[in-house]
Amino acid sequence: MQALQGEASRILYVNHVGEVSGAEVSMATLISHLNAEECQAVAAVPPDGPLRAMLEQRDVTTHRIAALRLYHTRNPFGLARQAMRVLGHRIQLGGIVERVHPHIIHANSLTAALSATTV
Repeated sequence: MQALQGEASRILYVNHVGEVSGAEVSMATLISHLNAEECQAVAAVPPDGPLRAMLEQRDVTTHRIAALRLYHTRNPFGLARQAMRVLGHRIQLGGIVERVHPHIIHANSLTAALSATTV
C-alpha cells in the first residue's frame, strides 16, 4: 500500500516482548524523531510490561499482540510447538495489518520479523 500525496505514511512497529531493553529504547527513540506530518507511528506490542505504556506516553497508538518467545532446540516436538506459536503470532499480526493498513512494517527484532514475513 502506498501513501497518497499529502497523507502521512503509516508505519507499524512490531515488537515480540513487552519489556524495555536496548532494542525497545532504540525503537522508541526512532519513533520520537519522526515527523508527525509525514509519518504516523502505530505499534503491535504485548500488553504486559512497560513497553506499551512507554509508547502510549509518546502518543503512539498501540495494538495488543501476544508475546513471542522462541528458544533453541533440536527436539522436533519443541520445534513444532514453536512453529505453531509463530503461526499464531502471524495470524494476530495479520488482523492488525487488516485494521491499520500500514505502508511500512518495522519488525524490531528477528523474532518479530519471523511473524511479519508473509503479512
